[in-house]
Amino acid sequence: MLLKNCRLIPELTEEYSGEMADVLIKGSYIAAISPCGTLADDGGSIDVAGKTLLPGLFDLHAHLMFTDADFNGLLMKDSNAALIDCIRFAKNYLKYGYTTVRDCGGPSYVNTSVRDAINDGVICGPDVISCGLIITPTAKGNGTFGNLYKEVDNPRDIMRAVRTDICHGADFIKYMATGSVANQGGEPGELIATPEELQAVSNAAAFCNTYVAAHCHGLEGIKQCILNGVYSIEHATYIDDECIDMILHQTRQSVLVPTFACSYERYINFDYERDKDNELSVQCHAAFAAAITGIRKASQAGILIGWGTDQCMKEMLEMPGREFIAREHMGLGNVELLKQATINSAKIVKQDYCKGTVKVGKLADLIVVDGDPVSDISVMNREPLHVLKNGVKISI
Repeated sequence: MLLKNCRLIPELTEEYSGEMADVLIKGSYIAAISPCGTLADDGGSIDVAGKTLLPGLFDLHAHLMFTDADFNGLLMKDSNAALIDCIRFAKNYLKYGYTTVRDCGGPSYVNTSVRDAINDGVICGPDVISCGLIITPTAKGNGTFGNLYKEVDNPRDIMRAVRTDICHGADFIKYMATGSVANQGGEPGELIATPEELQAVSNAAAFCNTYVAAHCHGLEGIKQCILNGVYSIEHATYIDDECIDMILHQTRQSVLVPTFACSYERYINFDYERDKDNELSVQCHAAFAAAITGIRKASQAGILIGWGTDQCMKEMLEMPGREFIAREHMGLGNVELLKQATINSAKIVKQDYCKGTVKVGKLADLIVVDGDPVSDISVMNREPLHVLKNGVKISI
């Protein structure tokens, strides 16, 4: 396949310096990038007419079972219904240009089943990187997502819990270090894991040749994650200058995967008098306000920032580019946001050798968007004109 007349973004293109190009795809890979009109069209071609070609997007903090925000209803579903929800959400992710998704927790290991079905070609969806169940200390609010959790309170028992997830096909380990915004009755910033537990889960994951992605909002929780070897700190809401300095001076630096889409609407529409008694609205507003400052500072300091949304399918369909629009409030440039959604995230999950930029030899996971997202990030709020995964044009 030949993609003709593509606009390229220099920061997301390797080993080619032109603004416009034709991109040749052979099999699953990018075979050539050359000036427009210089490549032979010996197969099918698509003239994108100056539209922007981007690497496929990543979402490193997803829950494929979350088709809507009715958490009580989700708890009522059996594993078969949850599996169907995951398939539906996965297909929509691909439709909107997300070619790689990291699922951060689902019931009964349905997330790993969906991953395997996609890999086997049984269903259509993005590449899925999956944890199994979420390992967590016993804490307030766990009942909100009881079917997603495996409660473990003794550090000596954590190795068994990690091995169990790995035996069920988990690619990485998800762990709860602090309370959750969405857990009813929980305190988002409250540290719920001891340093010994965090060290134990990090060691257990490393022994199993993987890593920990820790749910973590609060300041002390972020510090303890950094000190105890947690690789991927999810949300990182209340990160401050001291935490940033700690990460920069670690031998193995932690990475951050903030999530703004899930709290954006409650932030911009928050009215104190109306919402002061709504626990979730108050917590989401406070979390967003804190994160936009801390994550901006972390990015400017050179910490690797990935792309997560933590949003449900209903929210994505209503506003596909919500994470882009939300992160714009940080005041970072649009190129930096696009890098977070592509090459930065590819680096975090160790797939930058084959994904994350437009480069000869990399997988042809590509999207074409109508407009220039460098000058106007709202372009990302529209469905891509074309989505290719492994060199195949997707039609959903």
